[in-house]
Amino acid sequence: MALAYVILAVYAVLINYEKIPSVLKMVFESAFDFKAIFSGFAGSVLVIGIKRGLFSNEAGMGSAPNAAASAITSHPAKQGIIQSFAVLLDLIICTSSAFLVLFSMAYLDLGSDGKPLLTAMPLVQEAMREYYGEFGIHFISIAIVLFAITSLIGNYYYAQANVKYLTNSKLAFNLFRISAVLAVLIGSLIDLKLAWNLADLTMAFMATTNIISLLLLGKIVSKVLEDFEKQRKDGLDPKFCAKKLGIKNAECWD
Repeated sequence: MALAYVILAVYAVLINYEKIPSVLKMVFESAFDFKAIFSGFAGSVLVIGIKRGLFSNEAGMGSAPNAAASAITSHPAKQGIIQSFAVLLDLIICTSSAFLVLFSMAYLDLGSDGKPLLTAMPLVQEAMREYYGEFGIHFISIAIVLFAITSLIGNYYYAQANVKYLTNSKLAFNLFRISAVLAVLIGSLIDLKLAWNLADLTMAFMATTNIISLLLLGKIVSKVLEDFEKQRKDGLDPKFCAKKLGIKNAECWD
């Protein structure tokens, strides 16, 4: 799914290779427009990019470890590296979306107020139509549906695992399932700007809580990584032993 999307984006860049210098120049000028940043930092392109990136890959939010914790592996550092690689993949996919738009003429279609007529998904669809005609629109629509379905399933699993950890109450599970369906329904109906603002607010709470946890776990993480690197250096397939490293509350590894 992701590979096909990236390939189409790369092809779009290659057929418009003469625009590469101007597009890259525009990206860096917009990201590092210091006058705009210091006059309104919260609305700058750099900050918007950080917020959208956080929403996209969830790095630092503390949600992805729910999936990582269910993996079968001999050492936690192995899965940690996989999680880091997942962020890189997400960066490639998001960059593909950006280039699909920036190498097209879709974002230059402005209204009487000087603002783009198309934003969000309609903008990407129009960009794809420029490159690939009707196929482009159908492809991007199907791709987004697949991305959305996998995201919903993944996030539902995260939430269900945490509800199960907190309680085994059948009532609690049913209420959670109802609330999950309502959240999807409401999210698809409310104004896009309101949806983004709600997402930014809730994710800020998640990131703040998780960053505090990361700071408290910093020494343990360093110890685990050092153990992993030492075993790799010795030519071994790293195996984790919490008791050996003096790490408490990790009996499941032993």
